[in-house]
Formats: sequence, structure tokens, C-alpha cells
Amino acid sequence: MVWGEGAVDDDPFADADRLTRLSQAAQAADAPLLVGATDNVGSDHLATDALLFSPDGRLLDRYRKRRLVPFGEYVPWGGVLGTLIPATRDGVPTDKVPGPSLLPMTVAGVRFGTVICWESAYAEDARALARNGAAFLVVVTNNASFGVSAGPPQHLAAGQLRAVEEGRTLVQAAISGPSAVIGPDGAIQQRTGLYTEATIRAQVQPRSGLTPYARFGRLFEAALYLLAAFTLAAVAALRFREVRIRERERANGKPEVGSAPAAPNPAAGSGAGSSR
Repeated sequence: MVWGEGAVDDDPFADADRLTRLSQAAQAADAPLLVGATDNVGSDHLATDALLFSPDGRLLDRYRKRRLVPFGEYVPWGGVLGTLIPATRDGVPTDKVPGPSLLPMTVAGVRFGTVICWESAYAEDARALARNGAAFLVVVTNNASFGVSAGPPQHLAAGQLRAVEEGRTLVQAAISGPSAVIGPDGAIQQRTGLYTEATIRAQVQPRSGLTPYARFGRLFEAALYLLAAFTLAAVAALRFREVRIRERERANGKPEVGSAPAAPNPAAGSGAGSSR
């Protein structure tokens, strides 16, 4: 089971009853549970985590979000800006802290990679997970701040790109939607709407092997850029050559290819002129 970012918006480790209910949910489903939660870090910081529970309710692993949203999850130079411009602290009274690393989790012997929210926009993160053995990818997110704008479908489209780049099935669980299952070819196999209560059931096929992008990363992108530049240069060179040939033909008095023949001049007839 996968629940989205912020499905547990208060630290479950600070509330024994909440932690018990999470454990019971995993046990009731008899399945691993990956759930997004906001956890306390010390007395004055928070963190956005994805917590993995075993089918018997034990905490197996956690991933802590590394790429935090400035002015959404923390205020850069908050001690200074918060004093000089108090409005920067509106909605962000407490800074979140980033996680230390990005590594796959393992459940039932299968490794999978998890990213949180807009981290799915970073191709290098999904690539790192695939290269470290992730057999499929998971995005836990909360798109509520985007409302019904273009943000949620754009976020889903980013997941489609990551699925194709890595040749992995990608599962996106979004609190406000859309949640979806995306195949390794980027096609959306199942999806929910926005602000719709729904459950998706799907079988995810673990995959191994590395795509060209997973192997070469930015080098693969650079090769595509070079190919595009070479193609444009070749087209420009052919066009320039064609223009030069036409200019040469005009200078030599030759008709241009495809031009109509000149009309005869009626004043240049063969009859004799009049005389006195």
C-alpha cells in the first residue's frame, strides 16, 4: 500500500496511538505500507518522510525528502530574512530539514526507489535509484497547493518522463490526486481524478537492466543535443548551397530551375519595315 505525502501530518512517533493505528493498517491489509508523514526533528525542526512498515506493522525503513521547497518548507537564511522580512515566515513558522541520502528501500526482497513531491522533476534522482537497483519507482506527493491548476497534470507528466527514462513502472500516490500507475513506456495504466476518493489496485512488475539514459545520463542528453545541432547545421548548409547555385545561374543568364520560359517579343517579328 502507498499513501501520499502528508497522509500522516503529525509525527506518528510522538503519538503512540497514531503509530499503533498505522501498524494496524499494515496488519489489516497484510501488506507493506509506505506512508508520507511529517516528523519532528529535535524541538524546533520538522522533516517530510516516507515511512515503510512491514505487513506485521514494524517500521522497516524511511526516506527523508532531500529537495525542500524554499519558502514552502523552509526559509533560506531564515534567521536573517525572518527578521528583516517577517512575511517570509508566513506559512513557514518552522523550517524542515533535508534528508541525508537517496537509496532504494527493500520489501519482500525487491528494491524500489521513493521520491517525494517535486523531487520527481529531477531526472538524476530517479536515475540514481535505478542504478542502485530499484526495480520500480514510487512518488508520494500532495498536490493540494496547486488546486485545480495545471500543476497536478504537469507533476504527473514528470512521472511519465521518469518512467520512460529509467524503463521502470512508476506509482504516484497523491493526497489530492491524481494518483496513477505509469508503465515503463510512459503510458498511464490507471489514474484517479483530482479530489476524488479512490483506491487503485495494480500488479507492478519489477524490472532490471539499465536504459541508455540510466547508463549515460547527461552524456546521453548531450549526444541528443549534438545530433540536433548537426541536423540543423546540415539543413542550413544545404539551404545555403541551394541559394548560391541559384545566384550563380542568374549571374550566367541561365533560367532558374522550375522557372517559366520567357514570352516571345511581338516587336521582334521577321517582316520588313516600311520605306519611303
